[in-house]
Amino acid sequence: MQRRLASTLTALLIGSSSVALAGPALAEPAEPSIPATCTDGARIRVSPETGSVLGLCYASHAVRALCRPGTATGYWVRITDTTTNISGWVSGTLVRGVGWETLPYC
Repeated sequence: MQRRLASTLTALLIGSSSVALAGPALAEPAEPSIPATCTDGARIRVSPETGSVLGLCYASHAVRALCRPGTATGYWVRITDTTTNISGWVSGTLVRGVGWETLPYC
């Protein structure tokens, strides 16, 4: 009887310690971004300058500015249009509310 009780207690202790060690899963950190707006009809492109068009961005859409190119490809901003869930590149002249030089490089 005592041996069975000791085995049960040991199993409970081992089980509870593994549960305590597991803890909640950590979420991945969100990509830093800055709230912004687009000029109506701004083209969201696959790549800066000549990339094919993925969709259009409008002033009424919720937009997050993510980064700027790490090379001298002109004044472009990588955005996510959270209204349509489209991510891509928009000419920096068509994005409002973000200081281009304050964006991190991609």
